[in-house]
Amino acid sequence: MSVSHYAIRAFALLWGLVALAVTTLRSYANRKSSSGSEQYRLLRDAQHRIWSLEDEAMPGLHHNFLTLSSGLQLHYVTTGGQQTATRSLVIFLHGFPDSWYIYKRFLESTALKATGAQLVAIDLPGCGGSDDLRQYGPDEMLNAVGEAVAQLKARYLTGGDRRSSCDWLQRIRLYREGLASDKWNLAPILQQYRPAPDMDEETFKCPVTAVFGLQDVAINPRLALDGIERYFPRSAQVTTGGGGHEKHVTSTASGAGASHIVRLKDCGHWSLLEEPVGSGVVEKILLWLLSQQSGTVSKGSLEHALTSDELAQHVTIETYQ
Repeated sequence: MSVSHYAIRAFALLWGLVALAVTTLRSYANRKSSSGSEQYRLLRDAQHRIWSLEDEAMPGLHHNFLTLSSGLQLHYVTTGGQQTATRSLVIFLHGFPDSWYIYKRFLESTALKATGAQLVAIDLPGCGGSDDLRQYGPDEMLNAVGEAVAQLKARYLTGGDRRSSCDWLQRIRLYREGLASDKWNLAPILQQYRPAPDMDEETFKCPVTAVFGLQDVAINPRLALDGIERYFPRSAQVTTGGGGHEKHVTSTASGAGASHIVRLKDCGHWSLLEEPVGSGVVEKILLWLLSQQSGTVSKGSLEHALTSDELAQHVTIETYQ
């Protein structure tokens, strides 16, 4: 491996250690200051309500489990039971170092549930009620997530309770063991989903809507967004000519086949938790996508959905068709 590869992994490990240390110290300080108080009792009760898998997750939300081919068990929370093939499936995947609970607002959304969609929020390996991985490289993590998505689609579009500790030391392994820097080798069980040989494997295979909070202090928008449109399908491809790149961008009405980049001017790293802008925009995007799938959309434009009310001044959107 090259020196740059090891440098990236060393930086990723250092960043993870710093994040872990800061979060642990804050948690300890908060717990120490509130011990014996009413606040501590409320925090303890909330911890049981969120993390205990013995009872219903919350009114209307249910604990469920997937067992992967490796034997790994993943916990997820859903709004209901089995759905028929005519219903839609929305799968929420959290980041570091969260759990299904970060999507509680959307799981409880009356508007989203009214669409008839099945809403599912997974605890990624090592988080919440899901089992730990032996190693957190791209093969282990991404193959587990890929198989979980495939199982959920088979379970809810066609159609044992176990607790696992949430160990902070496991989470640092996401950085230490190469998830952010190594190559992903598709597991045998996922080979059936590999694109046809004549398809460009370096592009997305479906329309993409990327949402980013411009006040994010952890990730620079240039790293997260610049050039991402090159990997969008259809005419979102970059045309190379004269040594430069030309984007095929349109701001007119967009149908179900378009991809989008949505920038939130006043939101940060956890945009989907920020009321009313971040969470409101994410919910509107989900409702628009579900209406496109069901054919009930009236305006046909994500731009219209995001810029027709008070959210408009907080949002910029680019459409790629």
